[in-house]
Amino acid sequence: MSFFLFLHRCFCKVFGSTVNMDSPVMICCMCHITDVSKSMSARQKLEAQLTENNIVKEELHLLDSQNTVYKLIGPVLVKQDLDEAKATVGKRLEYINGEIQRYETLLKDMERKSEQHREVLASLQQEYQRAQGIPVAKA
Repeated sequence: MSFFLFLHRCFCKVFGSTVNMDSPVMICCMCHITDVSKSMSARQKLEAQLTENNIVKEELHLLDSQNTVYKLIGPVLVKQDLDEAKATVGKRLEYINGEIQRYETLLKDMERKSEQHREVLASLQQEYQRAQGIPVAKA
């Protein structure tokens, strides 16, 4: 069962009837969940790249100036200066760390929006329960 179908069924249980999948609340929730999922996936990829680049950095620090370093460009290995390779990896690590920080901020903002959505849904549920004459549970 897809998560969106699961979410739809939860809405139906909460509100006691069929909820239109095209309703603004459902669309907003589905879009938000999709955005969070994409951001989490991108952050995980960045973490993997960070780990890989840290390993490369460690390997480069084990080398001395007499060792030869090659860079893969397409199908060709091209000789590269050791200091240049270290600088390139360092810049790549800075970029990846910056992107991770950006996604951390983005995910915190999304978490804040999720909390706002939960509050809206709770108030909608309370309004629905009041309209049905059901005692409203305090949160």
